[in-house]
Amino acid sequence: MGLLPAYIDKIEELTIFEQDTPSQVYAFLSFFQSFTLFKRLRKLYFHFNDQAIDWNIIEDALYSLLQTKIETLSIKTNIKENRFSIGTTIVCLFGLKSLKKFSLLSNFNYMNWCDLANMSSNIEHLTLSGIYCEFKDLQYIFQCAPRLKYLDIEIVVGRTPFYGEKAKRLKKIIVVMSTLHTFVLYFTENSLVTMDMLTEYLNFMPALKYFEIKARNELLDANGWKLLLETSLPSLTHFILRTTSSRVKEIGLDNVLS
Repeated sequence: MGLLPAYIDKIEELTIFEQDTPSQVYAFLSFFQSFTLFKRLRKLYFHFNDQAIDWNIIEDALYSLLQTKIETLSIKTNIKENRFSIGTTIVCLFGLKSLKKFSLLSNFNYMNWCDLANMSSNIEHLTLSGIYCEFKDLQYIFQCAPRLKYLDIEIVVGRTPFYGEKAKRLKKIIVVMSTLHTFVLYFTENSLVTMDMLTEYLNFMPALKYFEIKARNELLDANGWKLLLETSLPSLTHFILRTTSSRVKEIGLDNVLS
């Protein structure tokens, strides 16, 4: 840690985490409370636990990224006590104009995705996992980040929306994702998403070449997939449909393959 000040103006990539090294994030942020100190920083891998460090310190550090020229950002965190605050912070990070690649793995379930609707992002590569996100929230991500080329998203269902969330829902507007070439979609639980609902979004992805989906019962429809692939995805070259053996057994293999 003592050597870092001598190289602070040269560092382009930082990895900060606590695996097998307790209190390392706290020690780092005690020395460097703002990422703006690293003038040439372009890549940041920041993994933390909100119970291991004062949340205000973490929050200040994250907000300082808005004054940097970060291009690649990976945040992996276990949130237990600050789930409302982290959602607001993440929304702000989407607005960082230099950010092109963003990966977010967490467990918080208080995210108002509709807050993205009035924001503009230059993100091209986005990975979201573990965060509460309904299928219909895709529209807000698309409105915010129309330049996406790669999207890997986990749809988490089953939470009751918190107060005020329903009131903020906007009229559905799906924008054309003209540069999206890779789409990985994973449903964590039983979902009510139908082939028609999925097709509604896929119709706005004319450049899609790779589509991978882990589907549940409603989407294990061979005839539905045949029609969708023939009519909605003219550029598709790779298609992967994943499910579980128990799901196949439940609906019958013939219904999946017919």
